[in-house]
Amino acid sequence: MASLQLAAALGHVAVQGIVKDPAGATVYGATASVESRTTDGSAAPNAKQVWQAKTGLDGMFSLALPHGQYKLCVAASGFQTNCTQFSVAGEPPIVLSVALKPNPDTISAPSSVIDNRLGELSGDRATDCGRVKVGDDAAEASACALREFHGGRPFLVRYDVQGIDSEVSIGLASDSYVVYTVAFDSYGTSPRGLSQLPKGSKLMDGNHNVVMSCPAPVKLHVTTTGKVTCLGEGKKALAFLGPNF
Repeated sequence: MASLQLAAALGHVAVQGIVKDPAGATVYGATASVESRTTDGSAAPNAKQVWQAKTGLDGMFSLALPHGQYKLCVAASGFQTNCTQFSVAGEPPIVLSVALKPNPDTISAPSSVIDNRLGELSGDRATDCGRVKVGDDAAEASACALREFHGGRPFLVRYDVQGIDSEVSIGLASDSYVVYTVAFDSYGTSPRGLSQLPKGSKLMDGNHNVVMSCPAPVKLHVTTTGKVTCLGEGKKALAFLGPNF
């Protein structure tokens, strides 16, 4: 409401947008770029300013724009950039819907994709409890995660697990209020696979990360391999974590 009032005071109109993938899941961290256009669609002669905003966890972005013609381009890692034109006129808010298609050239993603996601979810003040590679002892990293969790402090930890034909990792991230589990697959996860995962799971980052918030009240426990998780031992937890976790 405050942003709408500020936009109105400046003579601008509030423009909101939601970005989704082909499965209908919202896309987090997408960049929405807007530039002025003339009525014939070409760039306006004096259009040197570009407005930008990023989508949040809900896939939404917001901008305040004066009346006119605009070109919107939305870009996100693992997806093809989608550009469209729109007009700003009339009463706010203007709501745009943008669908992104996976980039066919992006077959395999680097493992930094999960590191970036864990960092985004936990925040700048988080304690990095480390990365446990396949075959390494997880005790120190797990003890760090449990210590920070029980102390009510933000943290992140990553465990690499043995994938069949791709790089697979499971991570935990907490911003002190919510604890998230992130499952990374370098080759991506099919949207159809969501039905086999715990309720609330979301595909992000070009379908390479599956993210879910741990159910409240959050309880962390250590698996037989020494790794920390908030999930139980049911079929859906096993589908999320994999047999080697």
